[in-house]
Amino acid sequence: MRFGRIAILQLLENIIICEKDENMWLTLVGKGKSIITGLGGFNKNDMISPKPGNSMDIILSISFKEDDLPERMEKAFRHLVKLYGGEI
Repeated sequence: MRFGRIAILQLLENIIICEKDENMWLTLVGKGKSIITGLGGFNKNDMISPKPGNSMDIILSISFKEDDLPERMEKAFRHLVKLYGGEI
């Protein structure tokens, strides 16, 4: 069984990209309980024991900080949230 996370894009309120433990970390922070974690599918109704929360970490390779990728990723997420009707 796979582990899944669902983020409600229009409810994201912050994107944090930082270097930690010899990796780059991308943290998505949502309003309220807008990020759901659980076992199963990538649909909230298919998840086993879904747990709502307000943040999600994605661990990336340290090489992610090259070629302005952190700035480009943050800009892309901000645009994606805007397309879904949210505002960061």
